[in-house]
Amino acid sequence: MVRLFSVYLFISSMRVTTSMFVQDPTLELNYWTAAGLAIPLLAALFMWFFHLTIAKRLFYGGAHERTLELSGVVHLEQALFSVVGLLLVCLSLIDCTYWLIFFNAVNSPEWLDYYATRPEQTASMIADGVQAALGLFLLFRAKGLVKLIARLRG
Repeated sequence: MVRLFSVYLFISSMRVTTSMFVQDPTLELNYWTAAGLAIPLLAALFMWFFHLTIAKRLFYGGAHERTLELSGVVHLEQALFSVVGLLLVCLSLIDCTYWLIFFNAVNSPEWLDYYATRPEQTASMIADGVQAALGLFLLFRAKGLVKLIARLRG
């Protein structure tokens, strides 16, 4: 699953990048654009080459557990929460790439005032931040969430 998300992240970041350059052919490749391109691509490469390490760390937080077997409902719930968290983090990386390239494209003050102060842009940036926070919470606190759900079930 981690490798599948790395492929998804790579393809999605390429799609966002090409659509930004198609929309604005005069877009310059400077530090912000390069950082916006490099972060999701490096994350995709990291997830591709270190997929087992990431999977063990996500599904089993402790160092004392060596095997990666999903046995029982608790491990399955934890794995599913972690996978959803990984998806949300990947999507937020793609959205952050969009915003970095977008703000680089509209770096003049009049364009920045026109685009950045619109309510839908602000709402989208806040939603991306909440999505990243929720994804990180699900990714690293899935075991605690599973225990909370088990307590609530009785």
